[in-house]
Amino acid sequence: MSAPRMSTAHRVSSRAPFALVPVAHARSRRLSSALTSALTLALACAVPLSHAEAQLGRLKKAAEQAAKDAVGKKVDPAGATATKAGGDGSVEITTPRLESIIAALNTRLAQAQQIARGKALEAEFTPKKTAYEECLRKAAERMQATMTPPSAEGIEKMAELNVKATAYMQRYAAIIQDKSRQREVLLLQDSATALSMQGQALMLNANCGPTLFTPTAVIDYRVAMQAANAEGGQWAVDAAHRSGMATWQFGRIRERVALWALIQAGFAKPNEGKFSESEHAALSAHAKELSAMAPLFRDGAMTWVTWGDLKEW
Repeated sequence: MSAPRMSTAHRVSSRAPFALVPVAHARSRRLSSALTSALTLALACAVPLSHAEAQLGRLKKAAEQAAKDAVGKKVDPAGATATKAGGDGSVEITTPRLESIIAALNTRLAQAQQIARGKALEAEFTPKKTAYEECLRKAAERMQATMTPPSAEGIEKMAELNVKATAYMQRYAAIIQDKSRQREVLLLQDSATALSMQGQALMLNANCGPTLFTPTAVIDYRVAMQAANAEGGQWAVDAAHRSGMATWQFGRIRERVALWALIQAGFAKPNEGKFSESEHAALSAHAKELSAMAPLFRDGAMTWVTWGDLKEW
């Protein structure tokens, strides 16, 4: 369900979620005090990442590294040693096994596509956010160097924006522990920070462009990653999609299936995997479905090179 849209500024660059400093009317403050407030607010953009976002950053890096390690990983079609009980010890790709694996992966396809879109948009958005923050820092440095006071109008506008941002943060604080409302939590946090940064730009007389709100697709990606992290990143394959495979077999065969898809899409070299004629025929019959998954395997949005995402069954 989509979160309700918020009015004028509806969503907080995560690097400064609590930069909400009340500012009094300019006429009632000394120049040096006003200048100090402006510089303090501008430098607030350098607040370290929150614990939650640090976790998301680690997850993202881990996914990217897994994708890099995956390309070039060679698969031995003769099979791996069974380290856990179950299955017949074979990692041959048969049609029943392949169809079961594809059906299981299809239950996660929409989420993986959402994660992939969110990752791409976040990579596009992050430099823009960094540039905006840098613009504020430079404006603060100019103000400090020239001892130029912030305008009364700028301070008043910032005070108004701080009132709105504070209201968002109060709503944020009231629901932050509610796991079912994490999307709303992130939207409120994003709104409060964006408003605060907009106020800083006004007070510093900085022409940094339009206020930046995190794209909703990136918010959805972060929510999905939080959910995956909370679950330990594991999922249990439904009995109907196991086709007699043990957990380790499902993982091993999925690995070979994914590698075939990567090779066909040009994301891996042909000599990185070996497949029998019967396996190639079975895989080719499902080439269209597998081609849709290949970019997700490449980017790590859909796990394949490790089996830690599989729960025991």
